[in-house]
Amino acid sequence: MTTTPTVSIAMPAYNAEKYLPDAIESILAQTFSDWELIIADDGSTDGTAEIIRTYEERDCRIRSVRMPCNSGRCLEPRLAAVHAAKADLVMCVDADDVLDADLVEQALRRREKTGVEIVLPVMARFTGVPGGRPQFVVPASSFPLERVMKGMEAALLTIGHWKIAFIAALCPKALYLKTEKLLPASGARNLDEALTRILLDNAVSVAWIPARYWYRDTPGSVTHSPKVVESVALTNAAVLEYMRGRHGMDSEAALRAEAALFVSVIDMLYLPWPDLKTVAALRTQVRPHRIRHLVSRKHIAALRLGLRAASLIFRTYGHFKKR
Repeated sequence: MTTTPTVSIAMPAYNAEKYLPDAIESILAQTFSDWELIIADDGSTDGTAEIIRTYEERDCRIRSVRMPCNSGRCLEPRLAAVHAAKADLVMCVDADDVLDADLVEQALRRREKTGVEIVLPVMARFTGVPGGRPQFVVPASSFPLERVMKGMEAALLTIGHWKIAFIAALCPKALYLKTEKLLPASGARNLDEALTRILLDNAVSVAWIPARYWYRDTPGSVTHSPKVVESVALTNAAVLEYMRGRHGMDSEAALRAEAALFVSVIDMLYLPWPDLKTVAALRTQVRPHRIRHLVSRKHIAALRLGLRAASLIFRTYGHFKKR
């Protein structure tokens, strides 16, 4: 490895002993070898630190940073690893996922050929062994992977529904450092998803490769947290705040983000015991009359009855729908 690697791979890890070796081995197996792997241990209490130490001793391209305490989310350790990166290009990978062996090579080749800022792989979600038949793939098979688009266009494909995936994106470190400062303050657990949209929105151009990033669906992950609905809502609120400030209150990006927050508000009202105080605070950021073409009019009508009444209607409907 050269003194300054071509790519720095940033990996946040928290109590990841079960799958961390698989993730590291998939990076060691890459056909492109001029990389460094920085693992940010987010205060793990299992054998994660020992696994990291073993691999550091085995390969000089692997090093770690230790968070002072557990942050409770991926954003802080991910950014800590990015800040520690020596390369001008970074790629973020989760500690329970794996990469196709030529993913890094494909990304670098595509970036050199097209001159884009960000290169994205295909994400395949799986529960068993990577490489088999995935539960689903993002982007869908109909998406033209040969396409090159503006960063803002790509950002719009992540609002509301994730039509593209950002994980393992080859991205300039400088862009991370720039957009980190644009991230609104939020207590959302998955705030790194807001950072994703901001990164794309600030990129000049984006391209794709067919190499797959294998996303492991694990029961203990953040996406299965009991508070995931509220966290998604808070993240959508952060995205809305950013899009309004960046593009204007009535821009397409802001209206889509507003619609996504509206859907989150409805999702929270479907919960058995919704936090109506939080719902009310988020509800004030939404203007249903401006986004009525993007959301359900039945939900808009229900909200006019008030949050308590709407919550009762949605929970009753959800109860009978499950029967």
